[in-house]
Amino acid sequence: MAVAAAACQALGKLGAAGAPEASRIAQKMKHPGTRFAAVTALGNLGPEVVKKNLPEIVSCLQDKDSLTRQAAASTLAVAPDAVLADPKSIVALLKDSQPGLRCAAALALGKCGASSAAEDVAVLLGDNGDDDSESYLAVGGGSLRSAYILRRPKCAALMSLSLMKSEKHLAAVSGALRDKSYEVRLCAIEALMQFGAAAKKHSTSIMSVLEDDVYLVRLKACQCIAAIGATDVIDNLPDLFHDEAPSVRQAALDALATYPDHAKTYSSQVFKCISDEYGCVRASAMRCLASMETVGQCYASTIAGELASQDPESRAAACETLGKLGDYGAAFAEDIEMCQSDEIPMVRAAAGYALVQLGAKVAPSLENGSL
Repeated sequence: MAVAAAACQALGKLGAAGAPEASRIAQKMKHPGTRFAAVTALGNLGPEVVKKNLPEIVSCLQDKDSLTRQAAASTLAVAPDAVLADPKSIVALLKDSQPGLRCAAALALGKCGASSAAEDVAVLLGDNGDDDSESYLAVGGGSLRSAYILRRPKCAALMSLSLMKSEKHLAAVSGALRDKSYEVRLCAIEALMQFGAAAKKHSTSIMSVLEDDVYLVRLKACQCIAAIGATDVIDNLPDLFHDEAPSVRQAALDALATYPDHAKTYSSQVFKCISDEYGCVRASAMRCLASMETVGQCYASTIAGELASQDPESRAAACETLGKLGDYGAAFAEDIEMCQSDEIPMVRAAAGYALVQLGAKVAPSLENGSL
């Protein structure tokens, strides 16, 4: 069985060259042990192959295995026109008694851009179901828990509507930011990011979750503000520079760096983050300063001090940042050059690139071949 599954996957990797074996691969969807490999392979063989096997692939949306259902949804998206020609069988699954199947149907419709079924999918925004049929796999650490878009119909609906770009449901998606489940709140933010600039009208709702009890939600909210260009609430990001979670502090700095004109206003607060105990936060602080151009140049000497940091990410970021600071960075060319002998490849690469960026501003000895 494992060999047959591997063969399906290998043929799928061949793309068009593997198409002549599509019928034999399709036969493997009949067996639970090879179904995932087969449905994935068919998707790799192109839209014509998917069209020929459409009913069988749709039936895989009802499989007991969540990953197989997810693979089926992705494979159907390879031939969206064929699915949209008659989506009734998939739409019917939105009312199935099993939460996992409702999720699969919603994802399939979203990936295919079935905007005509948006209202049917939106009904799931009031669905509080949670598929626990695979929870036994996670007991004792035997497997990771299934992704929330494969377990929670509400999450699947949020993602589906965002993939459809159904802006008429934006308010409902934004409303999910107040859901009692952190997974739903997290998925709502991800959905708003999918909507892009259209989601800016709900920026105040996104701002409210910057104070969420779950750090993953706060982190994703920072990323969302940057992704949709919600400049009207970007002034709230510096408040997270003191967040208890280093990943949130890092996300806030990264988000602020995407809007240099706003970042310049908070250069002193960003500068203080260079003294953070976590190297990843210091690295983001330096990159944020680099985005400020002339304002960031004022902090060149402190940034150069990070070249001797014990954290490799911080050393690499220091090299990267100094390379963007012109004459102010060139003043530390010799220190950057020393990083080219660092034991960490990432640091050596950053040092070399920084010296190239500084160009004629580097020491003559570097120009003569030490690169």
